[in-house]
Amino acid sequence: MAKVETRLSLSRGRKAVVAAVVAGVLSVSTARDAFAGAVCWTADNRSALRSRVLQSDLMVAALSCGLRTEYNDFVRRFSNPLALKGRILKAMFRENLGPGYHKLLDRFVTRLANQSSIRSLRNRDGFCADASRIIEVGTSMSPDDYSILVDVYGYGHLHGIPACHVANKRDPRMAEAG
Repeated sequence: MAKVETRLSLSRGRKAVVAAVVAGVLSVSTARDAFAGAVCWTADNRSALRSRVLQSDLMVAALSCGLRTEYNDFVRRFSNPLALKGRILKAMFRENLGPGYHKLLDRFVTRLANQSSIRSLRNRDGFCADASRIIEVGTSMSPDDYSILVDVYGYGHLHGIPACHVANKRDPRMAEAG
C-alpha cells in the first residue's frame, strides 16, 4: 500500500496562530490544575475576575477583529476602573496564594487570553460582533458605570475560579456562581 503524505500549507502567521492555540489548550489544563482549591472569589472580588475576562476578550478582538482603535479608546475611557479591578485581582491572588502569587496570576491572565483566542477562532464573526457591541455600549457609558458593564458582559463563569465557601474562606455570602 502506497504511503500518502499530506502536508498542511500554512503561512508563517497562520502557523503562529495554530501554535498559540495549541499552547493555549495545553496551558488551560495546567493552569486550571494550579488554581484548583488555591484561589476562590468572594462578592468583593467577583467583579475583578469578570473584568479580566472582558478585558482579555476585548484585547483579542482588538488584534483579531481590527478593533485596535476602538479598544484603545475603551481602555482610555475606563483606565481608572480597569486599574482598580486589576489591583483587586492582584490582592485576591496575593491573599489566597501568598508569596509567589505573581507567577500564578500571570498564568491565569495568559489562560484567559488563550481562552479568548480559542473562542474567537471558533466563531470569529460572532466574537467580533459581540466585542464591537460591548465596546460601543461601553464608550457610551460613564467610567463610573464600568462595574455594570462588567456584570452584564463579563462572562462570569469563564474565569474558572470557584466561589469561596464558608468552610474554606471567611465570606459566607457566596451562594451564586461566577
